[in-house]
Amino acid sequence: REASPGRVTTPAASTPERSVDGDVVSTRHVITLDGRAFPYLARAGTLPLRGEGGDVRANVFFVAYTREAGSGARARPLLFAWNGGPGSNAGLLHLAAMGPRRVAMGDVYATADPDDMLALVDNDATWLPATDLVFVDPVGTGYSRPTREEYGADFYDTVGDVTSIAAFIRAYRARFGAEDAPLFLAGESYGALRAASVAGALQQGGVDVSGIVFISGSPGLPGVPQELAAPLLLPALTATAAYHGRLDPSVAHGGDAVAAAREWALGPYAEALARRDRLTAEERVEVRRALAAWTGLPSEAIDADSLVVSGAVFSERLLADRGRILGRYDARLSRPRTAREGIFDPREDASLAPLENRFGGNAPTVIRYLRDTLGYESDLFYVGPFGGAWPPPERFRGDWMSVRWTFRPGPDAPLLEAMTANPALRVLHASGAYDLVTPASPPAYQIDHLAPGLRDRFMVRVYEGGHSFYLDRDSRMRFKEDGAALIRAAVEASARH
Repeated sequence: REASPGRVTTPAASTPERSVDGDVVSTRHVITLDGRAFPYLARAGTLPLRGEGGDVRANVFFVAYTREAGSGARARPLLFAWNGGPGSNAGLLHLAAMGPRRVAMGDVYATADPDDMLALVDNDATWLPATDLVFVDPVGTGYSRPTREEYGADFYDTVGDVTSIAAFIRAYRARFGAEDAPLFLAGESYGALRAASVAGALQQGGVDVSGIVFISGSPGLPGVPQELAAPLLLPALTATAAYHGRLDPSVAHGGDAVAAAREWALGPYAEALARRDRLTAEERVEVRRALAAWTGLPSEAIDADSLVVSGAVFSERLLADRGRILGRYDARLSRPRTAREGIFDPREDASLAPLENRFGGNAPTVIRYLRDTLGYESDLFYVGPFGGAWPPPERFRGDWMSVRWTFRPGPDAPLLEAMTANPALRVLHASGAYDLVTPASPPAYQIDHLAPGLRDRFMVRVYEGGHSFYLDRDSRMRFKEDGAALIRAAVEASARH
């Protein structure tokens, strides 16, 4: 468990300098990176989104970090980041991955001291040395709100959400004189698809995006063929079974079991599924035997008709003999099985429950940081991914915004459209090895099957961890390095074009 200095405090090296412009509070701070002082300016506040008549329809909350350059210096890259849901604020990327300060959490979310849930430390994996940062809470999350209840439907919608984020980015760049800065976007989970669509919306308005970071989510590429869905999930199941010591010795001995599982899944397994209705009884037995070896499940847990292991079945059965159920967002974690098990509730997922305490709605960690360190005060409820604000959802769903959300079809492949329109655009796709919700293999397969001119503009990385792989220190550091490499490559590509 990593050491923690105690409850949330303003960094000792921060200066008391503070200024207020409308609803935006600016403060100056210093953190220590690699033994050296790193000063930066923080801004926290809201920017208005206006309708055609100039009336304010919503206020979007953000926290931005800028390393102030001297006069005549080239504009630093500028990255806008958000989480997903839809319905999640940007707290995880902000205070666990990229920001200059982060919540102190031990390996695999462990903590021995309740006060550690309220502790912040300097983030040695912050992306601030490579790029200025803006963390955005989409309307309906964090402190971002429509100005009238009836305006909410304009934003709680696939198209309206994208339009509003693109409008916010334009407003931010104009307000703070950042129109010349190379522009980057980063989105996690549903926020990844949002990022691809926002890039397209910005380009339609004449604003090029230099790079996009997709984190544990769809990059907005053509879908994976249905017959490959189960084969492409298998590597995540194999990685998890290996982590828990459940792989059959015949596949666990020597070499890279995950790579071998992928080869079998996309070869013999995919071929067997393609002719599933014509398999002999002996062939079905052999497929079930092989699946049992690669997943660590008993053969009887594998459906004899479909010959498919779903993430739900796997999470419920792998440790059934121990009376435990795996987390779906990070399958390294598990919780005890209860007598009232029923429909999957994300709030009870073993890999999400620890995060709700630290990053959920009105989490003390976040509120105290915004108030005590950044000087931004609001009496609004800081809305997190599991609701808690009024009014409550009308029907069950752990991710409360989804009960209000209208999914409308957009472009089939928004990322490809954006990359075609801008040949300099570069992409980093990042996934966690133990994520059963958005497993790493499907997007890697999609990217690998693009035309070479597009495929070569991607960096594809799989890190040790789950959906929020950056909670692991080594993965967080690698992610920072890969992000810096993406930014360098994108800036160089933009200069060439």
